[in-house]
Amino acid sequence: MVLAFSGDEFLIGREARKVLRAQGYYVSNTNSLVEEITGSKVKDAIFQGSLFGGKAVFLDFDSGFVGQSDTKHRNEVMKVLQAVPDDVLVVIVDSKATVGRKKAFSKLGNHKHLPTPRFDNLHRWVRKELLANHVKFESRVPIVLAELFEQDLGGILGEIEKMLSLDAYVTEELIYSLANQSSPQNTFELIEAIVRGETSRALMICEQLLVQGEEATRIFGVLNWQFEHVAKCVGLFGPGKEITPEMASRE
Repeated sequence: MVLAFSGDEFLIGREARKVLRAQGYYVSNTNSLVEEITGSKVKDAIFQGSLFGGKAVFLDFDSGFVGQSDTKHRNEVMKVLQAVPDDVLVVIVDSKATVGRKKAFSKLGNHKHLPTPRFDNLHRWVRKELLANHVKFESRVPIVLAELFEQDLGGILGEIEKMLSLDAYVTEELIYSLANQSSPQNTFELIEAIVRGETSRALMICEQLLVQGEEATRIFGVLNWQFEHVAKCVGLFGPGKEITPEMASRE
């Protein structure tokens, strides 16, 4: 039986380990091939699993085939996999699997693609992981973790482990403390400082935004958007004008 995973390197590695554990396979009874994989090595590993029983085979295509020169070996392995006995479990991770290999994996057994979660999907993934680990948290915590670690899923889970060890209600400030980072400035704080006439603070926030990697054009774009709304509001409330809620919502 062949089970193959493609997509995000971290997710497929974790899923492969989960599948092996669920079937009762650990390091001691799993034949792992992760470097310089060849057709003959895979054939021997499958034969041993069938001969002695109770032994799975784990293949890491990412580290086992490096460079164009290994294409021949990979093709040999794909042929060998066509003859895997039903009583031998072969688990494959191939994060960069082509469309052709994905189709081939599906024909050989089962294939699952696990893409890297991004944007709102990343927020939902973080929230799901927090809930699965029974962490109590503020609503913004998944968003903050996603902003700090982006697609570093392993890093996010590492922070969740820190939270578990603390056994505390997780707030936004606690996240920054655990990650040894100060709370990032945002453009809305810049707008607030400008409105209050706090010139020094506005310049400091602007400088910090640039250090954090914000594009200058984006900062000015947000400022322009905000003050356009202010200008419209001023225009609406001009002398002799009556404003209804409907008019205000349209503007």
